[in-house]
Amino acid sequence: MIKLMKIQDLIYQNYEERSIDENGNEVWNIPNNVQELLPVVLDTINWWVGDKVKKATGDFVKLSAANSKAIALLASIIASQNPDTSNLTELQKSAFDKMSALGGSDYTDSQLLNDSLDAVVSYVQKGAGLGVQAMQAQSVEELIGVLNQLD
Repeated sequence: MIKLMKIQDLIYQNYEERSIDENGNEVWNIPNNVQELLPVVLDTINWWVGDKVKKATGDFVKLSAANSKAIALLASIIASQNPDTSNLTELQKSAFDKMSALGGSDYTDSQLLNDSLDAVVSYVQKGAGLGVQAMQAQSVEELIGVLNQLD
């Protein structure tokens, strides 16, 4: 049984990789060779990473807030290096100054930002490790084992 698998646009949980037909013959419900199953496994891993990050960071408003905090923090760090902004348009300079000011305030001293980044790092690292395992798999059973590491 496969704990989690994405095939095209459908997500399956506790999916039987094989079944028995009415004549007693074993029938594969998934691609039964490494070359055909590997893209399914990699797609599943990528979907899983994105889904976990979305769930961990919360709704769209929280994700947007975390992103704006990250951008403001980076702008503040860049501003501390005294970059040449003479080639920026007036609107770009104004936006950069505002982001830098936000970055220098308590706005970026944020648990939300840290929690979001922790989730992204954790799930991306796990997904990358599973992707490597999948790419090295020599059998369908090994690929199923990779899928069964998704929780």
